[in-house]
Amino acid sequence: MDHTNAAIRATGGGAQGLEPIYQAICRDIAEQLGTTRASVWLFNLAGDAIHCQCLKDQREADFPAGMVLEATSVPLYFDLISKDRLLVIPDYALHPATRNLAAPYARTSGIRALIDIMVPDQHGLPVAIVSAEQDRPREWSEADVLYMYQIANLLTLTFKYRGRVAA
Repeated sequence: MDHTNAAIRATGGGAQGLEPIYQAICRDIAEQLGTTRASVWLFNLAGDAIHCQCLKDQREADFPAGMVLEATSVPLYFDLISKDRLLVIPDYALHPATRNLAAPYARTSGIRALIDIMVPDQHGLPVAIVSAEQDRPREWSEADVLYMYQIANLLTLTFKYRGRVAA
């Protein structure tokens, strides 16, 4: 979590913006868990789409953002992530929540396994922190899940701090 801690300090606890913190989170997850992708997604106000704020693909140098995943394309997945704080999927093509995603989204992204952990932002809107494995299924370990919880807790504290600073 070295990158995340450094970004939180450098941005005054997120008061100067969250983009560097999102990038650091993605870098830490990809490095620590050894996954090919890590990302941060925000729900829109209606709760019917999530917007990528940051994506770290270990095969790329930059941190793209802007992708949108609509609830209508994957209703079961949205139902699960809106109810559960944690979603652990060892094989994207076989899990009921994502198998209908396997064709369009996974084909283009190559995602085969993922961990999603949800935290509320300073306004109470859900934020998804995602670690994803491309090209192969992955049996996630308890240590992988605990690491994702640690990252989520850091982001939650950052959101709480931002909420107090803004008040």
